[in-house]
Amino acid sequence: MTPGGGSPEALAQRLLDETRAELVRADAKATTLFAVMGLAIGAVLAGIIGGRWDPTDLSLVREMLWWTGCGLAAFSIACLGTAIFPRTGKAASPGRARYFKEVHALKDEAAVQTAVREEADRQDGAFEREINQLFAVSGIVVTKYGLIRRALVLYGVALTSGITAVLV
Repeated sequence: MTPGGGSPEALAQRLLDETRAELVRADAKATTLFAVMGLAIGAVLAGIIGGRWDPTDLSLVREMLWWTGCGLAAFSIACLGTAIFPRTGKAASPGRARYFKEVHALKDEAAVQTAVREEADRQDGAFEREINQLFAVSGIVVTKYGLIRRALVLYGVALTSGITAVLV
């Protein structure tokens, strides 16, 4: 028991549950932003392709601002695409069965059965598995949120640059 009254195992499981929920929220945010930014870029491209507007009609400074904004928007979309891209982590220990990638790395069903039984027989197996997953999933969440923040900053600067180029 810990001084707070709970066991380390219970705390690890609660942290893992909360981290997995945060992973779902990060994915939802990134996916929504990706779709919204894609729609906005599509609308601008439709105007350009439709011939109603041409960025080369802008003065040199304004055109440079426009293309800078386009480049930043592309980097923003790339950050969101990277955030959405599935991360599976690394199989930490060959022959173990604590995480789906470790299970997948085993050569056949018999090896999976053996590894699962060995994990079940370990006294610290459940706690070790939770700690292993908590560490892996926490890293994924931190990476996703970092990419989302970068995407938002880049897109904000891209919008400012594009709007300035067109309206000023």
